[in-house]
Amino acid sequence: MRCADRINPGDLAGATYTDNSDDELRRAAEADGLEFAGGGTALPALNPGSYLVALIATSADRVNYHWLRMHADGTWSHKPGNGTVQGSDADGNALNHGNPPHAANFYFRAFFESSPKRMLLMATAEQQGWALNYDRFVGYFYCPNIGLQAREKKGCCIMQ
Repeated sequence: MRCADRINPGDLAGATYTDNSDDELRRAAEADGLEFAGGGTALPALNPGSYLVALIATSADRVNYHWLRMHADGTWSHKPGNGTVQGSDADGNALNHGNPPHAANFYFRAFFESSPKRMLLMATAEQQGWALNYDRFVGYFYCPNIGLQAREKKGCCIMQ
């Protein structure tokens, strides 16, 4: 059962991030039980008993981040906002060993470009400052295959 639709880095440990810096997002993710695997351009080695996730963030004034997950076949997926799970970046390029999260384009406005109605939303998003460019690669983390331990948070369960 899962009744929280969004869990922020640090929520599971009661140590939610306090700002949008890479160090603070890393600290909060590690408090939840993720193990930092590196922040460089080299893809970390696989770690038995876990899978790899990547964390990216925006340099904009607001706090905003995005998670991606690596699958056993070396491909990656992510779920932008309320959209569907995708295996490509904002340019439509497949996320894989040749286009890993630290090198991919995640400019949010591109997700609006699929229809004329969405083109209007895209223009509005840019005019209102809603378009987000996930231009910072925070790092790779190992997530245990068994998941992370959750606890109650402010009256709503966030159990795995």
